[in-house]
Amino acid sequence: MQFVKRWSFLLLLAVAFQVSCIKEIPLEGVQGPKRLVVEGMMTNEATPYSVKLSYLFGLDNYIGLDEIQYEENANVTIADLDGGSTPMDYIGKGVYQSADSSFIGAVGHTYQLSIMTSDGRKFISRPEKLLPVPPIDSAYSDLNFHGPAFGEGYDVFVDFTDPGGENNYYRWTAFSYSVVRSRCLPCSGLCPVCFEYCWLRHDSKDVDVINDQFFDGRQVKGKKVFFSPAFVNNIHLVEVQQMSLSQQAYSFWQKFKDQQNRVGSIFDPAPASIAGNVINANDTADVQLGYFFVSSVARKRFKLVDTVQQRVSGDYGYFNGPTGTCDYVYPGATIERPGGW
Repeated sequence: MQFVKRWSFLLLLAVAFQVSCIKEIPLEGVQGPKRLVVEGMMTNEATPYSVKLSYLFGLDNYIGLDEIQYEENANVTIADLDGGSTPMDYIGKGVYQSADSSFIGAVGHTYQLSIMTSDGRKFISRPEKLLPVPPIDSAYSDLNFHGPAFGEGYDVFVDFTDPGGENNYYRWTAFSYSVVRSRCLPCSGLCPVCFEYCWLRHDSKDVDVINDQFFDGRQVKGKKVFFSPAFVNNIHLVEVQQMSLSQQAYSFWQKFKDQQNRVGSIFDPAPASIAGNVINANDTADVQLGYFFVSSVARKRFKLVDTVQQRVSGDYGYFNGPTGTCDYVYPGATIERPGGW
């Protein structure tokens, strides 16, 4: 018993010693200059093109998401290095839009973004060529249940043919409109208008990029690009975008995806700074954050009509669902069917 007491005392003494040796390091002493964040894209489709400029600060200058500092007084230009350019007009919250509607991206041309900030610094993007992208041969879906977290819905797939004898890099994005339902409470007498059904948009959130290393020159079938949730038995409206990427843009997205998929295990990729393609015009080693993308886009729109309804549960959870007019209880929803399908 005496031994146990002595060992307990020594253990407590060791813990107390370790705690007393912990030294607090104040974060306010950490210095870090603000860095420009560039988010922009130019395509072979109709204008306007948009570029968003904001700043990321060091730890000593931390600000909340509702206090983001935007660059509001910059001179921004997109130049075609084969000839021609367009200025960009500021429209608010750091967003600039191309002013010349006749300035449209052309396959095979090389483009560069130029930024002169309000404090007199000049930044440019590394030149990128607008590469072609093959068309989407077909797009189709399969109804699946993805567990309680994601529910029931449609997996969306595309088929396309990769050009042979060249390195190609792809990115896919998609969105859909599905019908959702709210519960209008019974009402007698003079009642406000209450819409039970409305259209709710869903956008793809995953970074979906790939290179053609394993299918160069072949037809690709069944590439999954999207999941559209199903809430009621009704039509789904789906659009898929297939985009070309440069090798540098593909590398940027791949590193971004690697960091996004970190789960805290020993097999995670090592944390790394993801360099963009915007640099200080007077110091090429001064790389800013974000990327100015140049891509061709192929689109495919189609409707999902489940005529059999053999597995769609439909209106599930209706009696436990939200009450009130549909476009109010689902923020962003609309009672008008979106056009273009």
